[in-house]
Amino acid sequence: MKEYKIFKPPSNLLGKKKENYSKKESKQLFDFIMSIKDERINFFLEFINIKLEEDMSKDLNEFSEVVFHFLNLSQFSEKQNDRVMLTNPGFSFCFDLGLFIGDLIITQMSDVTWEIGKGPKTYQGKNMPVLRNEKEEYDILGIAIHSSQYSLNKNKKKDWHDQYSTMIKTFTDPDWYKKEYDF
Repeated sequence: MKEYKIFKPPSNLLGKKKENYSKKESKQLFDFIMSIKDERINFFLEFINIKLEEDMSKDLNEFSEVVFHFLNLSQFSEKQNDRVMLTNPGFSFCFDLGLFIGDLIITQMSDVTWEIGKGPKTYQGKNMPVLRNEKEEYDILGIAIHSSQYSLNKNKKKDWHDQYSTMIKTFTDPDWYKKEYDF
C-alpha cells in the first residue's frame, strides 16, 4: 500500500499553536488549505478507492465502513498503552475526510461556506477552516479527527451518514433537536 500524503501547513506556521495565530496567519492558513482542498480530497478518494455517485450522501454507510477499515491499518493508527492513537498519516487522513464531508455538505446547502473559525482560544475550530451559515458553525475538520479517534478507541465505526444528516438538519434549523426530543 502506498504511503498517505501528510498535510503540512506553510512553514512559518509549523510548530505554532493555531489558537495563537494572528488574523494574517489565520487567513494565510485558510487560503493555503482552500488552495489544496480539491487536490487533498481527490487524493483521499483515490486512496480509499471510492467512486462518487451522483448523490454521495446515499452511499455514506458503505463509506463509513471503508473509512473505519483504513483507520485501523497500522499506517493510520497505533496502540499506545491502553489507547489507540492516530499517527501523522492518520491525522492527515482524517483532515482530508473532514474536507470531503465539508464539501459534500456545501454541495447540498448553498448557504454554507468555508470560513475561518472564530471564538475563544478554547474553541477547537478557532483560526481553522470551518463550515458556517447564518445560523450555525461546525468545526468539521476537528469533528473528523476527534470522531475517528473516538471510534478507534471504542472499536466501533463512525456513522458518517448520521453525522452528515445531523449537520444538514442543524444548518437548516439549529433548534431541531429541541423539537425532535421535546426539550
